[in-house]
Amino acid sequence: MTKQRKLKRNHQKRNFGLGHQPDYAAKMALAEAYGGDSHFYTRFTHHARFQNWLAWLSELDPPIRDLRKITRDHAVAYAEYLAKAVTAGAVEVAYAQNLISTVNTVMRAVRLDREIWLSPSDSVGKRSYVRTVLPMAPWDKVIEAVRLSEHKGNYRGAALILLWRAFGMRFREGALADLRRMKAEADLYQMVWIKEGTKGGFVSDDRWIPVEACNGRLWTMPSIRSLKPDLA
Repeated sequence: MTKQRKLKRNHQKRNFGLGHQPDYAAKMALAEAYGGDSHFYTRFTHHARFQNWLAWLSELDPPIRDLRKITRDHAVAYAEYLAKAVTAGAVEVAYAQNLISTVNTVMRAVRLDREIWLSPSDSVGKRSYVRTVLPMAPWDKVIEAVRLSEHKGNYRGAALILLWRAFGMRFREGALADLRRMKAEADLYQMVWIKEGTKGGFVSDDRWIPVEACNGRLWTMPSIRSLKPDLA
């Protein structure tokens, strides 16, 4: 195992000596913070969201293109900009919170301190987990989509549709699900625990999902059996 190289922060050089371009400097800082050989998706996501922050900074007068010149006041002004976008309906509050979280994460990785940090919920508003629109995917429509996928030979895609709809799973949760474990839990507890592929890698006891009449038939469907032959 190779030892992760620790980068020094030089306050006398542009972008703390991490690189000439701020986006490259951010990428280097994230690689150091998370490890250069792991957390690829997390690092990619933060770096992609950080581009929004850099674009906003570049439109200031004068523009800021050096991470050393960023202050907490800039972060507060950016949060106010996002809050207005949320109020206007141009940006979802969840996405605005994610953008603020990325500012926190990247700036901490760059500076190695928490000098620039904001509470996402206090800055742009709290998320609402209450569904306000009924899901447009009743089981007859789901089965129709599954059959169409099977007809085209996309059995894995069909299986993922079933998992997502039956258990309310995210894309990665369905793709990485341990179906053997879930089938055993369904038989034993009439519930399944969503563990693999969770956001941020966090596993919660709140993600025990009851197996009801519709998703109880899930394990007998050809698409699911195609993923795990031992479920047949």
